[in-house]
Amino acid sequence: MTNLTGLWRGAYSYPKQLSATQFDAELRDHQGLLAGIITEMGDSPRALGIQLYSTLAGDIQGTRVRFTKVYDGVVRSHAVAYEGDLIEDGQAIEGFWSTRPGWSGPFRMERRKQKALKAEERAEEVHVR
Repeated sequence: MTNLTGLWRGAYSYPKQLSATQFDAELRDHQGLLAGIITEMGDSPRALGIQLYSTLAGDIQGTRVRFTKVYDGVVRSHAVAYEGDLIEDGQAIEGFWSTRPGWSGPFRMERRKQKALKAEERAEEVHVR
């Protein structure tokens, strides 16, 4: 079984023609049980431009990944269910999210590559100096 511990980048799309929202996730895989943190920029009128934080908990069964994201309650406080499949040799997860009947959409997340992470860290160090 593929261990999903690590940094991931993804996007989820809303129903209708709203634009997709990007997110970053840090996952911890404990023998098939998932825990983690998700950050994203708010895109609704109430949260526009505000960094949103949520926790996630879920599991992996074979290639099926399920987790629930719960916002921290500062701007948003609802839960979102995600269900998808591991693809690309465990380097990506693709599926659907839902919050209530009739309000759901697709998502995709990809494991961050170590090379890209190191380049970002170097760029941040240069920017800070």
